[in-house]
Amino acid sequence: MQFSLDGAPAQLVNDRDQLCFWEVDKFLRLALKANPTVLECLYSPIVEVASPAMRGQLEHFKKHGVFLSRRAHQTFMGYADSQFEKMTRAYEQHGMVKWQHAMHLIRLLRVGIRLVRTGALSVVVPAEEREELLAIKRGERNWDEVSALRSALAEQFQQAAKKSVLPAEPKEEEVNRFLVDLRLAAVKAART
Repeated sequence: MQFSLDGAPAQLVNDRDQLCFWEVDKFLRLALKANPTVLECLYSPIVEVASPAMRGQLEHFKKHGVFLSRRAHQTFMGYADSQFEKMTRAYEQHGMVKWQHAMHLIRLLRVGIRLVRTGALSVVVPAEEREELLAIKRGERNWDEVSALRSALAEQFQQAAKKSVLPAEPKEEEVNRFLVDLRLAAVKAART
């Protein structure tokens, strides 16, 4: 499909199972842009399916922080701000909050803060944050409390970004070499 006029689809989404499959080019481009969803998938301790070569290369990329850069501040904050705006509108118009989304918003801000401070991405929720996140998910915090927490975390994120240990840019050249090698290997495999 990749070499046909149609080309491979950039992504396939199965809403029923909440699964998303990316073509490797799109996945790598999103990772280089520090897309929070893609980075969290990459850094997840749970990998369900990966070829040995792909798994090894992705582990190498994770170990060496190939995708991690100061771009993460912009993308993580951008996603959090967008979600917060949607939640605020829903609350103001209908008095409703999707508490699971509020929980993920707070979790994402904390992940981003740790990332820009330490240069390491961990999607595992620290034990000391778990109960608070679950309380938000259960709706045990009111909107004003969640909104105030979000504001405080956004300010922490801004301050942390000013002193970030992350490099300005990801290692795009290394990722490009990997993609070219992967494409060439696919052509060779197709010929045999």
